[in-house]
Amino acid sequence: MIGKQILDAYGITHEVIAERGDTEKARGSLARKEIDAIFTIARLPVPAYTEMASQNAMKFLPLEPAQLKILRAASPLYAEVDIKDFYPAYKNSVKAVGLPGPMVTRDDMPAQIVNQLLKIVYSQMKDLQKMNDGFKNDSPATGLRGLAIPLHPGAEKYFKEAGILK
Repeated sequence: MIGKQILDAYGITHEVIAERGDTEKARGSLARKEIDAIFTIARLPVPAYTEMASQNAMKFLPLEPAQLKILRAASPLYAEVDIKDFYPAYKNSVKAVGLPGPMVTRDDMPAQIVNQLLKIVYSQMKDLQKMNDGFKNDSPATGLRGLAIPLHPGAEKYFKEAGILK
């Protein structure tokens, strides 16, 4: 969906053949020049791209200011990010969109389930940080940054219990 919204913002949706696939397979296909581009929806930095980025074996394409504006108007969840913040060895600053929230749920999800899920996620944060550097600065204290939609009652309870909300 995000890839389609980006293509729509540039008015080229019908000029592109898009397929859903596995990141690792896509990375190999990109390296072999079997495909032209990848939209990755993942927690940055994506370990599979770190080596390619540091070797400048791939190119991140920036989103233009007008298209960033279109995307941010389409969804308040989109935040402007700079790829260089996640891949410091990459030679250029590149504007992209990111989604800051670690978890989104329906409003009819029971509060106790949401509360328990957050307890589990944050209690396992050290393991998540070992698996992906994108989690390295995450904690309950940073869990509400970029909040763009109403907080679920179960999440509100969790962040109050954690002392983040009053």
